[in-house]
Amino acid sequence: MFNENLDLLISRISGFETMVSNGFKTMDERMTTMEAKLIGIGNKVNGIESRLIDIEQKQIALDIQMESRFYALEVLIDKSTDPLTVRSKQPGRGLSRGRGKV
Repeated sequence: MFNENLDLLISRISGFETMVSNGFKTMDERMTTMEAKLIGIGNKVNGIESRLIDIEQKQIALDIQMESRFYALEVLIDKSTDPLTVRSKQPGRGLSRGRGKV
């Protein structure tokens, strides 16, 4: 009877060991799958972050370009609205004289 109980106990322990081993294999497979998914998500996030940085840089470049154009327009408007006396004082510029007038 003792041998039968011992054999039954060994059989149950062996079954339990197999069950635990299979459980760990399943858990390992799930962890590997989850890790692959997380790596994919990380790559997508990095790609999105890179695109956002590119968009931000383009936006900054456009802002600088717009500021430059507005400044150029302001300069042109200021020059066109300056009184004639101010314009004539600029070096290399004078009031236009007609033909033959000196």
